[in-house]
Amino acid sequence: MVARVTTVSYGGFIVSPLFVVTLHRWMTLPAALACLGLLVVPLLAAAVLMRPAE
Repeated sequence: MVARVTTVSYGGFIVSPLFVVTLHRWMTLPAALACLGLLVVPLLAAAVLMRPAE
């Protein structure tokens, strides 16, 4: 689990600036950053679904 989270985090760190620059060519910077923020939704959903039952 830790290795997977670390890999996804590092991948996001590398890809996110490229993603924002590419989106910024077609839309405003705030809209491009909002799109980047939407990418966290699947990660949050996975984290909630993978939590162990109490």
